[in-house]
Order: sequence, then structure tokens, then C-alpha cells
Amino acid sequence: MSIQFNKFQGTGNDFVLLDIREKGISLDSETIRFLCNRRLGIGADGLITLDKDPEHSFFMRYYNSDGRESTMCGNGGRCISWYAFSSGIAEKEMVFRAIDGLHKAVIINSQANVGQVRLLMREVERVEDFGEYLTLNTGSPHYVTFGENIGKGEIPFCKNL
Repeated sequence: MSIQFNKFQGTGNDFVLLDIREKGISLDSETIRFLCNRRLGIGADGLITLDKDPEHSFFMRYYNSDGRESTMCGNGGRCISWYAFSSGIAEKEMVFRAIDGLHKAVIINSQANVGQVRLLMREVERVEDFGEYLTLNTGSPHYVTFGENIGKGEIPFCKNL
């Protein structure tokens, strides 16, 4: 099977983006894991599909690199919005649907292959403080820890939620 894809990067996160509006492509989790594999596949933090939506600019579906569908990814949302705008699918101001609901994106700067996109995420309703770390939800769960040498690339630890 041959699949045309795009590769995007947003604030350090990279994504395989598939425009499936006319192709009827359906991928299983094993294929998504393979495509995101940095040694054997294309390599990415996640895979995003852009599909038709009858009432909005498009429908975004996001998968983590492990092949599981996940909730909204902010950097992925900005990348797919830029793709939709630069491909003529959406205007500078757009509303798109993801599994967690509607999102508004605005292209605030556009040059050749680089764009700046403002994405409205849902409001953080609760921040839970566990002393050494915080958790919050922006549409997908986030774990926040504090360290002194973050700018030097020394991240103390990561934790899966």
C-alpha cells in the first residue's frame, strides 16, 4: 500500500499528517506504530488525520506514536491548521472538530513553508498539586514538574499518566 503523507513539526513535536478526505484510508494501531517508529518508519511523536466534516473546516483525529487514539494535541492542532490553510482547505480563521470537541485556529503569520498559528484550547478547569509535580488537562492530560536545569536539556524525569 502506498500512502502520501506530510511531515510537520510544531514547537519540537513532530507529526505524520495524512489528508484522508478523498482516500477512505483506515489505519490500525500496528500500522500507526510502524509509521511513527523512528528506526523503521517515518518517525514521529504522533500521527494526525485530516478528514471531512460536514459543518466545520475539517475533522482532526490524533494518534500517539504507540498507535492509540488520543485527545486533542495542541501542537498537532496547530500543525494541521497550518496544513489546512496552506492547502486551501480552510480560511485564515477556522473552526475544526476533534474528538474532544470544537477548536478555533487563526493563522497569524504566513510565509512560504512556515506559519504561526494561534489555537484556542479548552480552559484548564483544575490543577492538581502533588507537591513535586502538578497535573492538568488542556484537552489531553499533562504532567508538570519543576527543575533548575531545564534550559540545559536536563529534565529530571517524566511520568506517564
